[in-house]
Amino acid sequence: MSVRQHGNLHVVIGLGATGLSCVRYLVSQNIPVIVADTRENPPKLADFQREFPNLKIHLGKFSDDVFSKANTLVVSPGVSLEEPCIQKSIENNIPVIGDVEIFARDAKAPIVAITGSNGKSTLTTVMGELIKNAGKTAVVCGNIGLPVLDAIMQPTPDYYVVELSSFQLDTTYSLKAIVAVVINVSPDHMDRYATIADYLASKQRIYRNCENAVVNADEMTIWEKLSFKKTPVAFTLEKLAKNTWGLCSGYLMFGEQKIIAIDTLLLQQRHNCQNFLAALAMGMILNLPIESMCETLRHFSGLDHRCQLVKKTGDIAWYNDSKATNVGAAIAAIESMSHSVKRQLILVAGGDSKGVSLLPLQLPVKKHVSHVILLGKDADLLQQTLQDCALITRVNTIHEAVGVAKTIVQAGDVVLLAPACSSLDQYENYMARGNDFIRAVNAV
Repeated sequence: MSVRQHGNLHVVIGLGATGLSCVRYLVSQNIPVIVADTRENPPKLADFQREFPNLKIHLGKFSDDVFSKANTLVVSPGVSLEEPCIQKSIENNIPVIGDVEIFARDAKAPIVAITGSNGKSTLTTVMGELIKNAGKTAVVCGNIGLPVLDAIMQPTPDYYVVELSSFQLDTTYSLKAIVAVVINVSPDHMDRYATIADYLASKQRIYRNCENAVVNADEMTIWEKLSFKKTPVAFTLEKLAKNTWGLCSGYLMFGEQKIIAIDTLLLQQRHNCQNFLAALAMGMILNLPIESMCETLRHFSGLDHRCQLVKKTGDIAWYNDSKATNVGAAIAAIESMSHSVKRQLILVAGGDSKGVSLLPLQLPVKKHVSHVILLGKDADLLQQTLQDCALITRVNTIHEAVGVAKTIVQAGDVVLLAPACSSLDQYENYMARGNDFIRAVNAV
């Protein structure tokens, strides 16, 4: 069912990049729109006023008067569905949807859908490259950057490759992906979800009505109770099985068949191998040539802010993994870096932990990290958690953290920014935090 229902007022909640894309698309479909945002100066206000000078916008505290006019609420992923005005609309049976729901109804090309707690941006990028290098067209969009409703206004590709967050999935009902995957799940966004089970349920929504499912055999709790149209294709980092993608004897494998030698890849860490196995599984379902996929994986060098080598001088390496915005991602970074450290690993961490338990950090830090430099909103919580695991130094800024690390490091050491926390207590986003770290390191 299309959203093309004239005279049907849509109230767009939140005026960031997603909210503005919703306005653009709805206006292009001649659907009446008004906008509401609790912020007095939301990020895309100037663009909105320039593009749509005649549309109404309500800034500041949400008003019942605005919500009472709505036939449909289009809620940006950064806005909690627990907002009282939104809850009241739900109770009154007003449809509450997001940009991905509108996209899923109207998209004219197959959708490759990707979610997970860690690695989803990398996998989304890899899938886009696999499709393009196989001679097809792909638009990579969603949580990774380009809003899906901006993507749908571009020329129709052979495939949309869409990264989806749990928040986006919460307001999506009509998604019917040609192939869908949940790469992994670890606790995240516990400031928005009452329990880890609620968070998992949001992630599982990606599999609803999908044509083909790719599943993580190492995390069966994600999918074992779900129903699928076809037998899922599995990947594993543990024991390889028949018709499963996995690792064995230095190769990425499909069952007993060697596909690509790991030592021919630029990115060889286990978490990257997990992404590559999931990509190969999805690519096989899309009938992409195996030779083309292998060539793409050999040349893939990763994304900025994901275990990104910033500088190496005097046998001292500095890595930026600012995208490690949760505990699971930080643990993956620590364990990956531990394989390449000749001497000691120094960790820079901190920010907003989003209500998640930090206890899982204790074992990997105790095992692999000699010194932790803490900053940000939840530095106290991190210090309480890690005080018996490594030496700890407290600082106020990333630049101070780099300065402290400079006084500690010796030849053979690795300094890793893997915050295990959101950046939003001090920065606009994880990219701004990572870029600040890069500037500070390059000034050393």
